[in-house]
Amino acid sequence: MSQPTSVVLNARETVSQRRAWSRKEDDTIIKLVEKHGTKRWAIISQELNTEIPEVSRSGKQCRTRWLNHLDPDIKREPWSD
Repeated sequence: MSQPTSVVLNARETVSQRRAWSRKEDDTIIKLVEKHGTKRWAIISQELNTEIPEVSRSGKQCRTRWLNHLDPDIKREPWSD
């Protein structure tokens, strides 16, 4: 099943594809963070892209995904005053 994509022009005006993260990508990132820790994002992205050939994610994308969605230390409770 193909994820929806959209064409985006980046700062250098080159075309890139933006697509939703899959559960398989999330599971792979979790496994790779357990293996490499939270400092080696370039290596994590290389291994992710090798394990899932149809994926092309950068280290920055992997780091952002981890920090905003996958890190088990994220507090998912409602905001308090």
